[in-house]
Amino acid sequence: MNSSRWQIDFVQQSPGLLTIVMAGQWCAADNLPSPELLIEKIRNLPDLKKITFDTEKISHWDSGLLVFIVMLNKIGQKKSFDVNLNGLSKNMRSLLTLANAVPERKHAPPAPTPSLLVSVGHSTKQFYFEFEKMMVFIGAITFSLSHFFRGKVKFLWRDLFYFIQDCSVTSLPIVLIISFLMGLILAFIGAIQLQAFGAGIYVANLVAIGMTREMSPLMIAIIMTGRTGASYAAQLGSMQVNEEIDALQTTVISPIDFLVLPRIIALVLMIPLLCLYGDFVGILGGMIISKAFLHISAAAYIHQTTTAISLIDVAVGVVKSILFGLLVAIAGCYQGLNCGRSSDAVGRATTKAVVTGILYVIVADAIFEIILNILKI
Repeated sequence: MNSSRWQIDFVQQSPGLLTIVMAGQWCAADNLPSPELLIEKIRNLPDLKKITFDTEKISHWDSGLLVFIVMLNKIGQKKSFDVNLNGLSKNMRSLLTLANAVPERKHAPPAPTPSLLVSVGHSTKQFYFEFEKMMVFIGAITFSLSHFFRGKVKFLWRDLFYFIQDCSVTSLPIVLIISFLMGLILAFIGAIQLQAFGAGIYVANLVAIGMTREMSPLMIAIIMTGRTGASYAAQLGSMQVNEEIDALQTTVISPIDFLVLPRIIALVLMIPLLCLYGDFVGILGGMIISKAFLHISAAAYIHQTTTAISLIDVAVGVVKSILFGLLVAIAGCYQGLNCGRSSDAVGRATTKAVVTGILYVIVADAIFEIILNILKI
């Protein structure tokens, strides 16, 4: 058995004794031979009782040779062969002795499961640290915004325009599809229920109010969380891995001012426009269902829509969208800046940005609805 790097030959000095002559380079990366195949090749020798080694011609070796010999020794013991290690060099025997000094641990007890109290304590401690870091991050954003409103801009305007384009024009197709389908769904559900009472015209009310006050800002916020928030986390996380953020801090440039602020401003400015766009597309989808299933004319549908909603309904959706955009941008940027130093950490930061962003949006929407209900708006 030979390779371009290693060679192995067999010399049978007596009927019961076999010497394995090894030469060349025996390293783990050299595709060493399998001990099982070696045993299969020599086991048919007559009256084989003992195996020895000749390693004088080995030029280079590492742990791959030792693993090969250890496995050969274990297989030989099962096959009733006596594997003699005296032919190995002194260094090889020393390392094999060291490797066999501590026997393999069998039936190790499983790691103790922490008690409920310990788990709650660890979770509480982790939540406290995360909350503290988030508050510091929000404080840094507030301080950075004060610089912006005072005219002390510390970012590149071309970056702001790029982020505005990224979260507006390039987002229109997915917003169009989702908002149109949401309008269709609302109108279809309303048509089934209201038609039974002869009140099909009120499908326009359902779609208009539902889209402007709730569905459009909420769905667009979720879309932007999965699209833009995850993108922010991945971008900043990659910069963290490549130590670009450390380079900015070394040159006394605040990452919050230079990286986070333009992303937040772009999303907060553009998401209300996307919300209005989603309102229009959703109402258009409802009109198509009303025309197809309820035979309501476009003029009647538009008149009923303008009667059903007011500027307050539209304003509620716009204000919601601004708040949601701020939360989505904060979640994405926070996870990106607090990312680890590996590609796996970037993936986890992106996932956490989406999960936390959606969580923030849903919680904020619930609080917003409670406040509106109290104010009777």
